[in-house]
Amino acid sequence: MDLIAPIVAKQLLLIIYLCAVFVDNGWAATYYVDASAGNDSNTGTSPAGAWQGIDKVNQAFLLPGDKVLFKRGESWHDSLVVRASGTGTEPVIFSSYGDADQPLPLLDCTAGVEGEWTEIRTNIFSISLKREPGVVLYKSEPRPAVTTLKFSHIPASPALGAVLLQLDDVYANLLVTGKTEDTVSGITFFNFRKDKNVYVRQAAEEREEQWPAGLGMPQTVFSLDGLTEPGFWCWRENRLYIFSDKPPAPLVRVGCQAYAVQIQNRHDVEIHDLTIRGCNEGGILLMNAEGVSISNVHIFGTGSRGHKTGLLLFNSSGNIISANVVDTVLKNGIAVYAEGGGRSRNNRIFANIVSNSGSAGISLSSGRDPASVTDNIIEANIVSGANHLSYDAAGIYTLQAGSNTIRGNTIRNCGDRRLRSSGIMADGWTDSLLIEANIIENNSFAGIAVSGSGHLLKNNRLANNGHASWDSAQIVFFPVNKNAAGCTVTGNTMLANKNQKLFLVTKNPRLGDEAPHHIDNNSYYGKSAEAFCWSKSWSCDKWLDFSAWQKISGQDGRSVFSR
Repeated sequence: MDLIAPIVAKQLLLIIYLCAVFVDNGWAATYYVDASAGNDSNTGTSPAGAWQGIDKVNQAFLLPGDKVLFKRGESWHDSLVVRASGTGTEPVIFSSYGDADQPLPLLDCTAGVEGEWTEIRTNIFSISLKREPGVVLYKSEPRPAVTTLKFSHIPASPALGAVLLQLDDVYANLLVTGKTEDTVSGITFFNFRKDKNVYVRQAAEEREEQWPAGLGMPQTVFSLDGLTEPGFWCWRENRLYIFSDKPPAPLVRVGCQAYAVQIQNRHDVEIHDLTIRGCNEGGILLMNAEGVSISNVHIFGTGSRGHKTGLLLFNSSGNIISANVVDTVLKNGIAVYAEGGGRSRNNRIFANIVSNSGSAGISLSSGRDPASVTDNIIEANIVSGANHLSYDAAGIYTLQAGSNTIRGNTIRNCGDRRLRSSGIMADGWTDSLLIEANIIENNSFAGIAVSGSGHLLKNNRLANNGHASWDSAQIVFFPVNKNAAGCTVTGNTMLANKNQKLFLVTKNPRLGDEAPHHIDNNSYYGKSAEAFCWSKSWSCDKWLDFSAWQKISGQDGRSVFSR
């Protein structure tokens, strides 16, 4: 026994050593996937012996340090489901290989439509499908469905391009594309409730006009009357209907996968150098994931089901999302959410380009627990063209979120004369944001709009924000569940062009007193002298010049204003 014990001990030490070598990437494998020349019966461990399908990857037993590389210039139509975790030093990696002149590998959630199209009206075609898509790509552009609402009585017809609103904590909106005597059709990704009134807002010259009376409570019905432009579509009883000025067969692709990449309950994974298009719900889903890095991924054309987001972090913490491009998505570009007791904390979203999103470019939100979405850093991103389908959001938008940092971003050209979009918005139950050193220009509503308390707005550059449709300004404080309170605004430079304002503070007088603000050391430039408002009501009662603003607000004692 005395001789055996040392031998057993040495064997155990050898096993421990070999395990350590194995985990430390000594035996890590690289697998190759080639949709054209691969074969799932291959070993996958060389380009010549590549696998073919994503299902083979999903079934593979991957270990820390392993890599799965997809060939450039190839495409796949299945969803990649990551079932492996790595370590902090040896992540599991999914990336690309091949000729750098070839396009990145494409994970394509769309499919062409098989079968015969029937022209049932001039330029309106129909075809049978097994299931309703979340997105239709028409000439490679994502299109949402057209919804029709029926009312018992419409006192006057809303104009094309008007906005229908239903108010229920957040806005549900419909952009009018067609109308009849008792129906209004339009584009929306909201479900309109049957027990809520619908209101109309439309432009009267340059101002928004809100109808004093509602349209009543809506009933959703089927109608083709809203199919007024190429690519507009609707769905009924397993048939797709679409407006097309040409035979639609080569022009139409439909979403057939919820997500292109799903990472659930995994950690220490890297995804980079891929392209993703046309998913019904989102391009990439992180759920209960940690230590995931996503970079140099191009996501576009995602649809209007589920969370409707190009790249979604859901109950996920400690992840890095960097140098990606997310564009032409129907709702949010990148989102950080938490619900049901989950947490999304300490994520870093930086150096991404997000453009042409139907709602927010980047969104942070919780299920009424702001502490569940905190300590995230949104930094050095470029956001443009956000909010072209949603009535009221922002390039970077927070709702019921806690203390987060929004720093060094560039946000431009979000919203339009019908659709309000701030550059950055802190909506209800959001407190203690650090909003620092951002460049915010040419957004249709405010440059920065905040409710909540304890925000620090520091060293931002705001210029030419605000459309004549609304009373807005470069910075707006507004009430939701409480008045904006205890905010610090310092070192900012603000430029207001003709018909634009600089600073607007509104309040709900029924919400009581609040902690005072500290607003000072800012530089203001305005075409109009009366560019400030310190109001005790929901809207501006009187625009003030800088001297009156200083006196009434008690702020900006060391700030400067010039014209």
